[in-house]
Amino acid sequence: MAFGQAIGFVREGRDVGGLIQAFHDMAPLAGLIATLPWLMNPIIKNPLFGRFFMPKSGDGTGTGRIMLYRDNMLKERLENRHSDSHSDLLHNLFTATNHDGSLMSIEEIKLESFVIMVAASDTSSAVISPFVNNIIQDLEIYGKLAQEIHSFELAGKLSLPVATFEETNKMEYFMACVKETLRFSAPVPFIFPRYVSKGGMKINGIWVPEGTEIGANPYVIHRDSATFGADAHLFRPERWLDNEEGAKQMDKYLLSWGYGSRVCLGKNIAQMITQKLCLQLFRNFRFQSVHPKKPWRCENLAIMLYWDQWVFIEDLSKNSEVDDVQTGVLNR
Repeated sequence: MAFGQAIGFVREGRDVGGLIQAFHDMAPLAGLIATLPWLMNPIIKNPLFGRFFMPKSGDGTGTGRIMLYRDNMLKERLENRHSDSHSDLLHNLFTATNHDGSLMSIEEIKLESFVIMVAASDTSSAVISPFVNNIIQDLEIYGKLAQEIHSFELAGKLSLPVATFEETNKMEYFMACVKETLRFSAPVPFIFPRYVSKGGMKINGIWVPEGTEIGANPYVIHRDSATFGADAHLFRPERWLDNEEGAKQMDKYLLSWGYGSRVCLGKNIAQMITQKLCLQLFRNFRFQSVHPKKPWRCENLAIMLYWDQWVFIEDLSKNSEVDDVQTGVLNR
């Protein structure tokens, strides 16, 4: 979708080019810049800092390794920039024009390509991992989700071999599980800073003058019992189905992708990836956690990262006895 070909993580079963580790190495600095722009921006814009300390293509930093992969990938495509043989995001960048009709410069394309690489990558996995775990940890929830998938399958409402994004949006309980995962296990649980606009504003009865930096952490906001219910500390997808007005109110305070003009650039891509993939996982496989009491290792590096999420997986296409999945009977 981005560059016309898969990198090969799934096909080769390994971290190709060390890119996954590079993303993880880059995350702390990216989080620091996003959280403290007033401190970091003057430092980053300093010419001396840029010359001696900013990551460069091919250096040992996580950012540098990603830049090198990008540059190698772009080299071949730039040799035939105007070819119509590709229909991907990179082709759109090659053909995009500025207000004066000129094409984007090579440096601009490199910058945008870097954003495409990092946007919706680790944030997607930071949704998929907890989605799987939150579902399989509760047999009742697992059973309801399996029953809905089975019902849609029988009614011919899911395309083969992969359901469409539009089809996933029509599955009420599945979407409730998606939203509850975004609430309960926010993929980016750190404070999103914003400046109070001109004229100032009152927050909880306290006057905050214009220009003041304020922020909210999704992890904290999403556990507000006044908005999400007295059981906000629990994973319960049904809260999104209790009543329509309540769901609209919770949607208003869901900060999983940020808010306003600085909402996550990869939000739409990430939503499509996560919804389609999560549905297909539970459509095609049965899961059971190997270590239910300690399902993973995780760390908040501005983006939630998960390791060692070991699960038993059974291919449902090879098992004719699928009725037990609908009732959540997994302990075989």
